[in-house]
Formats: sequence, C-alpha cells, structure tokens
Amino acid sequence: MATDIEFRADVEGINQLANGPEVHALLRARAQLGAQFVRGAAPVDTGAYRAGVDVVDVGRGGPRRDRAEVQLRANSGDAVFVEFGSHGRPGRHLLARAVDVIEHG
Repeated sequence: MATDIEFRADVEGINQLANGPEVHALLRARAQLGAQFVRGAAPVDTGAYRAGVDVVDVGRGGPRRDRAEVQLRANSGDAVFVEFGSHGRPGRHLLARAVDVIEHG
C-alpha cells in the first residue's frame, strides 16, 4: 500500500530558526576561533593589526538581508598590507586562512 507524502516548507519558520539566537551564538563562537588564530599569527610591529581584529554580529546579512551574519574583521589601517603584502613583503593572508579554522575548528 503506497502512501503519498507531501512536504510544504514553512519559509517563515525556517527563517526564524536560521536567524535565531542559537545560530548567532554558533556563528559568533566559530568567528571567535578565527579571531584567535588571526591574533596569534599577526605581526606585532606596532600591535595595531592584532588589536584591530574583532568579531561583529551584524544581525541579518547576505544579499537579501535574510540570514544570520557574523563578521571577522581586521580594522587597522595596515590590515590590507598584512593580508596582501606591500613594499616587497609578501601577504600573510591571515583572514583567508582563518576561514579553514572557522569551518573546521
């Protein structure tokens, strides 16, 4: 005897779950792991780069502002030079490398 099963996604319910406090907490925790990695590997010429690394829960993000978003940021004026290099110094790509830490722990 075959039974027909029908699934109807509750889009609003899925959105509420995906933007709930538990998801934000998980994203913040993972981003903090990335921040710890970046701070630990950061050059310490002045300490400004390391001090400017932070995690910001921006609430909802994405192209349609419909999903939880937490950002790992490097806010110092020399962050672009640390990441990509300058004046003969190679880039360290710390933020790019932090993605592996965030995704895999």
